[in-house]
Amino acid sequence: MNVVKQVWDLSGRRLFNFEGHEAPVYNICPHHKENIQFIFSTAIDGKIKAWLYDNMGSRVDYNAPGRWCTTMLYSTDGSRLFSCGTSKDGDSYLVEWNESEGSIKRSFVGFRKKSAGVVQFDTTQNHFLAAGDDGQIKFWDMENINVLASTDADGGLQTLPRLRFNREGNLLAVSTADNGFKILANAAGLRSLRAVETHSFEATRSPMESAAIKVSGASSIANASPVNCKVERNSPVRPSPILVCQLYVLKSSFDLSVVSSKPGILLLGLEKYLSLLFAWLSLMHYPDAVLAVNGVDPMNRSIKKPRTVDDVIDKTKPWQLAEIVDPSECRLVTLPESADTSSKVVRLLYTNSGVGMLALGANGIQKLWKWPRNEQNPSGKATANVVPQHWQPNSGLLMTNDVSGVNLEEAVPCIALSKNDSYVMSATGGKVSLFNMMTFKVMTTFMSPPPASTFLAFHPQDNNIIAIGMEDSTIHIYNVRVDEVKSKLKGHQKRVTGLAFSTILNILVSSGADAQEGLMSNVTDMIVIMDKGGLGVEHGHFPGIMESNYFLQLCIWSIDTWEKRKSVAIQIPAGKSPTGDTRVQFHSDQTRLLVIHETRLAMYDASKMERIRQWVPQDAISAPISYAAYSCNSQLIYATFCDGNIGVFDADSLRLRCRIAPSVYNGSQTVYPLVVATHPLDPNQLALGLTDGSVKVIEPTESEGKWGTSPPVDNGVLNGRTTSSSNTSNHTPDQVQR
Repeated sequence: MNVVKQVWDLSGRRLFNFEGHEAPVYNICPHHKENIQFIFSTAIDGKIKAWLYDNMGSRVDYNAPGRWCTTMLYSTDGSRLFSCGTSKDGDSYLVEWNESEGSIKRSFVGFRKKSAGVVQFDTTQNHFLAAGDDGQIKFWDMENINVLASTDADGGLQTLPRLRFNREGNLLAVSTADNGFKILANAAGLRSLRAVETHSFEATRSPMESAAIKVSGASSIANASPVNCKVERNSPVRPSPILVCQLYVLKSSFDLSVVSSKPGILLLGLEKYLSLLFAWLSLMHYPDAVLAVNGVDPMNRSIKKPRTVDDVIDKTKPWQLAEIVDPSECRLVTLPESADTSSKVVRLLYTNSGVGMLALGANGIQKLWKWPRNEQNPSGKATANVVPQHWQPNSGLLMTNDVSGVNLEEAVPCIALSKNDSYVMSATGGKVSLFNMMTFKVMTTFMSPPPASTFLAFHPQDNNIIAIGMEDSTIHIYNVRVDEVKSKLKGHQKRVTGLAFSTILNILVSSGADAQEGLMSNVTDMIVIMDKGGLGVEHGHFPGIMESNYFLQLCIWSIDTWEKRKSVAIQIPAGKSPTGDTRVQFHSDQTRLLVIHETRLAMYDASKMERIRQWVPQDAISAPISYAAYSCNSQLIYATFCDGNIGVFDADSLRLRCRIAPSVYNGSQTVYPLVVATHPLDPNQLALGLTDGSVKVIEPTESEGKWGTSPPVDNGVLNGRTTSSSNTSNHTPDQVQR
């Protein structure tokens, strides 16, 4: 045991240290409510603490009844918190907590007077509690403190048996005194177990025979015997079907242990009931587990990428660009109290949990909307089917940036949200403010201008580290916890307009508003950029004819040393104005990089900073690009245009697959989206922040379910680097590095 709790990512990199307990930690309970993710922890001195993923210390400090070893669990729907533990004197406690007050709401009775160890428990179906005590399993209804029923499962249980329900609550595994376990099932669990066991046995018979594993062909389920369940007479609650159980006994002829370092693989020394155990595991909390015998998967399964509908194109029908021109052709909701003609929406974010929307207006005021969880929206996630609530804390506070002395016409608003949705950081020409998302209170302010902050990004591995793009072209690496600028990066000529981290490549990519004039050779890839001191010439002569062009600049920085690795110049198409911000966003593979400028969308292999392909506005969509973003799965790119059009692109090919006309969401020809945000869980949902201050959420109709289909490959390779000459994907000379 240790007094420190640590959090790692799946690659083994440590993300957080939670320090605060004075005694060894006994139990942790990760959970989330709405958009806040947190961890409860208990220690053997009976202290209960709660932590957010921010390395800023515990938020609560409760005393567990009994003040010794305590386990905490939520009900299935996450709405009710329970704990069960035992004191050093052997007294056991099962209680429900009032989370908001840190007090005990209900104490359940029925344990034996003295226990020789620590009682274990579980919850199920938002209705029942079960605990192992005195060689029995005892059940409670969550609404009544008295024992509802008890059973010894025909004997053989440990004195304090461990137990676990499956997700559906129709199977219960209980540990036995001979190092085995028993599985209890109600009628629904019995049917499921029979069906899955039969299917599992048939699917695995040949591989198991070849591995010399003996499995009885007769179903062990058919011979299961009933378990008597004693219902307490003083219980006012009638027994539920969950308590009408059947029993399966798996004897101790095997040990269940995780001995493989590969995630998701359980190595089982198992000679019989393999098919039954696989059925049970699939119905318990390991639906994705693989059973391996002597390191070999008896199912002989191979992992294949699931095919989507777009993977198979009906060759008999000519492909057509999908065009949505009427509101009836999609689902649309306007967020309440969002329209404000005096303040256009300049930044827009979904909460990472997908249940809320955050908008920053040009006046420095942020608004938050939350979707309700109800029968119409059981998931509680953002949807165009339900109007969300404009949410504010009871205090009535607004999240307002410091704008004292700021010219709002010239200010560049910026915003970033922590990964756990606990904090939002923003600025509108003034100091950067860090807000608590629950209370809207300002936790701290920093980076007073000049220069003003123009872009904000949390470090993906540490919420205390923030990359801040500045108006003076520098990038500050700032540690919030110690209030200190750790590094100052210099490489741009004008304000920083975009920042994107890749933990795979260990780099930070930055973009700026610094389109510069340069000369490009017509016979080589050489570019010479003109700067304040004249020509930045690295060669003794100019090869060929040097043509004058404008170039955008990207900088690539190491996130280990914060040293600049390289700069990349991107040519602006001839005749286009060298204005507008450049933005960058990484694909979910953390290798491909999307570069957005009003003149183009371009995709790069960031490991080499070589351009893969690009698209420039043309034909039906020829207006400048106002914003663009990947969908959550990086299969689509949503781009908005200054004429009000919205383009949905296939991300791999950068081909237009759907056009959403401005008539869908707006009746005015002067209103258009300044920003687009994409849902973190639904790749087909997008939100628009408009110049009239309103926010719209748009989804395809339920019958369609998606925005058009992928264009067919024509004279090119869809997933390779060769691009088509069609009018939806075109190619101009690549940039060069210097």
